Amino acid sequence: SINRFMERLSRRVHALQDFVADAAHQMRTPITAIRAQAELAVEEDDPERLKMLVRRIRARAIGVGRLTDQLLSHALVTHRSGTAVLAPLDLRRVALEAEREFRSISFQQNSSIDLDLPEEEVRMMGDAFSLKEAIKNLIANAYAHGKPPVGLAVLQMDGKAIVKVTDQGGGFSAADPSEIGMRFARNENKPESAGLGLAIVREVLVSHNGEIITGTDATGFWIGMRFDLVRNEEAVS
Repeated sequence: SINRFMERLSRRVHALQDFVADAAHQMRTPITAIRAQAELAVEEDDPERLKMLVRRIRARAIGVGRLTDQLLSHALVTHRSGTAVLAPLDLRRVALEAEREFRSISFQQNSSIDLDLPEEEVRMMGDAFSLKEAIKNLIANAYAHGKPPVGLAVLQMDGKAIVKVTDQGGGFSAADPSEIGMRFARNENKPESAGLGLAIVREVLVSHNGEIITGTDATGFWIGMRFDLVRNEEAVS
């Protein structure tokens, strides 16, 4: 018991050290850029160039806010991966709550997300908090790197519970599937991207013995998560 406790403690200390190092490294550059651009704006007299600098500052500020949110989310998900007890839940309800939370805190509050939820329950063993964080990050990834309309679907297929997010973007045309979810894999064309969204998804998948899946269909490109359906004896709530 002591050995197991020390092992868990060592993992927690290591995770904390990683979090501090990641936060310091990832936030230093955008904060420095904001300060430099703000100093240029203070000295700028040309209205058009001043507008351009303000737009750059805004984009960087959005990026810092998103990075902070995702760093904290990633830390919470990592912590819960070793402590949260998985319980039977309805994946439809989790997806619906994730969609509502995303709309309430994002800049896409007025954008519609097409929901496709089955009438019957989709039961699985999971941690609702972590799953909601993963789904919200899949939706955010679709808005950041894809094209609307964005859709959210839950389904059962071949004994698996699946949640997927669709958009009209080009998908991961140049990315190796094994690289999806690597931490801080930024899109160079999106300086406001925090680069942590799919890393959070990957962390949740590891703790739920799930897998990331991608594909294209009539609705466009989609990326999702696949889990085992709950066994009948576990489904009793």
